[in-house]
Amino acid sequence: MADQHNGVLRKVAWSEIFPWLLLVRCFRIAIQPRQLLLAAAGMFLTACAWTVLGLVFSANLRVQAEVKPRAFCPWRAATSPIPDWLPGPVQESPAADVPPLLKRHGLGGASSGWSEPFRAAGDPLWGSWEHLSRPLRQSFQFQDRPLTKAGPQQDAATPDGEAQAQQDATAPDKEVELQQSGTLSWVVFLILSGLSAIAVWGLFGGAITRSAVLQLATGQSDRLGATMRFAVSRWRAFVAAPIIPLAGVLILVVLIGLPGLLLRLKVGVLLAAFLWPLFLVLGFFMALILVGLAFGWPLMWASLSSDEGDSYEAVSNVFRYVYSRPLHYLFYAIVAALVGALGWLVVSHFTAGTVAAIYWAASWGGSEAYVRGVSEGGNGWFFLDQWGAWLIRFWVGLVKLVGCGFLYSYFWSAVAGIYLLLRRDVDATEIDDVIPEEDVEQAPPLPEVRTDGAGAPVVDEGPQGPGEPAPLA
Repeated sequence: MADQHNGVLRKVAWSEIFPWLLLVRCFRIAIQPRQLLLAAAGMFLTACAWTVLGLVFSANLRVQAEVKPRAFCPWRAATSPIPDWLPGPVQESPAADVPPLLKRHGLGGASSGWSEPFRAAGDPLWGSWEHLSRPLRQSFQFQDRPLTKAGPQQDAATPDGEAQAQQDATAPDKEVELQQSGTLSWVVFLILSGLSAIAVWGLFGGAITRSAVLQLATGQSDRLGATMRFAVSRWRAFVAAPIIPLAGVLILVVLIGLPGLLLRLKVGVLLAAFLWPLFLVLGFFMALILVGLAFGWPLMWASLSSDEGDSYEAVSNVFRYVYSRPLHYLFYAIVAALVGALGWLVVSHFTAGTVAAIYWAASWGGSEAYVRGVSEGGNGWFFLDQWGAWLIRFWVGLVKLVGCGFLYSYFWSAVAGIYLLLRRDVDATEIDDVIPEEDVEQAPPLPEVRTDGAGAPVVDEGPQGPGEPAPLA
């Protein structure tokens, strides 16, 4: 800003020159206690839902390989991204409980289970997107393909290769069982897991994005009660928004899959060849929907939190923004990912340092051996001491859970900022043009004004109580 009299530059409006600096504010919003608590609650409920589904489909070997590494414990899954920072606490070894057959096919292990950790690989933006969308993305993979051994193939001429070949030859029934276990029940498990995540984050993600939108647009803190009422009132819209494109994909799958039954006939391939151009057209529209859904489903929450409209309008706006400004979207995502990675580095180390400082200080009075015993759950101790150790681990896990909430608190806050920027680029809509926050307490209605017999205005004060004089007529 230049002075009109002497032309001296007094102030530079950096937010107007570089509007993407709006994303830097998302870190400050994400570390607010209520945002962290909302995200932590969403993480824990998602882990609980996936654990329950894992128990329901526990007969499936693939489900066992994904859920068993955390011993069907949602608390461990939600708090695993932040360690205790002790030099020798017992860390869970997921590969130890995986059957040998699952190990050979790469279905077990410390990093194979999408339901095991809520890790974001140091990136709350990309990691959170990948983790929440992984069940539905896996459901689009070929589920009946032959399973192959993980890692490099062994040479049959070597002793290890001969032993492996003998083991493969002696377990044909288990091979068939494992291959068949990855069909219908596995796909149903993935779909239900994805839908449960949408249902949970339809409430908590909607509340976080609503709060972030209001703070980014107005620069003022919102009221938690009004934000939660907003999320509850639009919960159905939040849930329906990503399901609408999925329903469109399902229709296209049926249109291609039913004629695809011709491939099972003797001359069916020849008949299907005449329909293949139509399949390619339908496949083009399917890819168009899937790409827009993969990169735009988080923005649907921000659209419903910012603009008036239903789920269909949110889907339409998001698809239009993603396809009309892909490079802008990529740039905003890169900036948000860098800010989130730095923020997670600070939050995770601060939380882990807090836990480690408590353990370290306690070790001065209780010795390191007892502190390690507490961190391990007091195995082999008196049952009352074991309960005390588990209670201590619960409090420690609660602190870690709130710290881990930053992963999703920042994810939804950054999504809100990216949506406001894309909307500004495409529709030229100002950042502060959002649905205003509702008033918690509405003002009482004004009394009705009427006229008396002489034509003079008289305020109607409503019905009078006993003993009160009636207004003059």
